[in-house]
Amino acid sequence: MEALLHFTIALAASLGVGIEPEVALVLSTIALLPDIDVFFGVHRMYTHSALLMIILGTPIVIILHFLGLGRVGLMALTLALSHPIIDSFGGYTFLLWPVYRRPMRFDFSLKLIGRSPLKISSESSGRTKGEIQNPDHLEGPLVTGRGVIISIVILFPFIIEILVI
Repeated sequence: MEALLHFTIALAASLGVGIEPEVALVLSTIALLPDIDVFFGVHRMYTHSALLMIILGTPIVIILHFLGLGRVGLMALTLALSHPIIDSFGGYTFLLWPVYRRPMRFDFSLKLIGRSPLKISSESSGRTKGEIQNPDHLEGPLVTGRGVIISIVILFPFIIEILVI
């Protein structure tokens, strides 16, 4: 998914739970951090592991809680987790690495009659080792016209609220 939508979804979630707009803007950048792995030649693996984020993030949230910033820490961890989960709906991602070493993908479709709308697949053929270890670019653009329109629609209620106040 494009970076703008990762940021927008995180921003809307932050504002939706009542976090101040200035803090929400900073927190929303956390949702972009998992894509830093592309600069290290391994995309959608280590920094996209929800399991690893929880293991490493939980002690940080606990420390922040004792410093009176528990809500912010928990929100930051949640926003970081949003990135790999969202990416898993668009491509294979190593969500449970290192415990489960195969990429996972969620396929969702809404049908009136038929099978379950959510299908979880994990295939070794989903992404080759070369694609994971040697990405030559992010898998999606940073911004698209569609992403801008979707972002405006998602953030419209918050924009109006901020402008009216």
